[in-house]
Parts: sequence; C-alpha cells; structure tokens
Amino acid sequence: MKDNRFVCKENIVNHFRYHWYLYALALIAAIVIPTIVFSVSNYESPADQRVDFFFINTGNYESLVKPVFDRIVSDSAAENVESLTYEFIDNDSSGTMEQVVSLRIAVGGEKDIIFSDSTIFTTYAAQGVFIPLENVIPAELLSNPAINSGYVYCESDGNSHLYGIPVSVLPGLTNTPPYLFDSLYISVYINNGNDKNVMAVIDQLIEYGLTSTPETEQPQ
Repeated sequence: MKDNRFVCKENIVNHFRYHWYLYALALIAAIVIPTIVFSVSNYESPADQRVDFFFINTGNYESLVKPVFDRIVSDSAAENVESLTYEFIDNDSSGTMEQVVSLRIAVGGEKDIIFSDSTIFTTYAAQGVFIPLENVIPAELLSNPAINSGYVYCESDGNSHLYGIPVSVLPGLTNTPPYLFDSLYISVYINNGNDKNVMAVIDQLIEYGLTSTPETEQPQ
C-alpha cells in the first residue's frame, strides 16, 4: 500500500489540485481585511462636514493655531462640522512652494479658508479663485480704510473685488495667540463645496477678531 504521509512531488501537486481554493480565499482575505481596517481607522469626514484651513507661507504654527481655531469654530453657526483640518506650507516644505500651492488650487475643493501673504494672495485673487467678500462682511469692516488692500482686480470679469480680508483689521487675531502676522489675508476658495459652513466660520473669525481683547505683548 502506498504511504501518502510522505511529502513528495506527486502529493504536493495533488494537494494544490484539490485545495487551491483554500489558498485563494486566504489570499483574498489577506488583501481585503487590512483594506477594510485601514479605511475604517482612517475615516475622513465628508467635505460638507469639514472645514479645511490652508496656511501659505505663514510659518508652521499648528500647535498654536489649532486650539484657538477649534474654539472659534465651535462657537460659530456652522452645522454638523465633524472636524477641522490644518495644512501649513512655506518655503521650507518639500518641492517649491509655488508648485505645491498651484497644485492645491488647481485640483479644486481641497481647502476652504486660506491664510496667505500678500504675494500669494494677489497672484491667485487675480485669477478669480477666491469668493468676493464685499457683500458678506460687516459694514464696520468695509468702512475701515485698511480693508482696501484686500481688493484685487479680477481679469475674468474686469472688476475689483474684496477677495481677502487683511488680518490687520482684526486685532483679536493679530494680538491673541497664535499671533498671526498682520500682513496675512483671509480668503475663501471658490470651489470649496461647503459655502454655508465656511461662511459661518468666516463670520465667527471676524467677530472674534473684532471683539476679542488684544494681548499687551507678543512673543519675540
């Protein structure tokens, strides 16, 4: 009688011939299960339930910015906002800053509220990628002469619009941690896909900037 207990080529071939499906199932499970676990553990809120901040050439102050902005947004009228995201990019980031910023702007819907210096602000405002804000901000701000630097001529419609709010007109933001530089501009990306919540956050940023008590000293 043939002893099938011994391993030989014939036994191995017969084993795989009749049990190949077990290995196929194991392979599929090895691929599918980690994918499911990874997707669940890395859940990202839908765009209409998230507000994304993009800080361009401002320095990486996430540890200072996040707690303040988390509190500001929690006090806003934004509805069903599950999370906030923060991205900082400057000249120290990998690749050139211009390339990364251009990619972010080009793909659309990547970021909602953008803080940038005057060079970046005017470059992209002229292309009409920001929402005009002159009809949605308080008259108190529009009457401030310093707001005029936020107007940029738009090549597409031949008019000047308030595409950015100078942080300098919001002392609560410039003189309260995280001590945002007063040379920055706040803009709203036109394709954010979340206008209602984004504009509610803008309203709250303005209110905070106008009513918060400034600190007497700033870090050196």
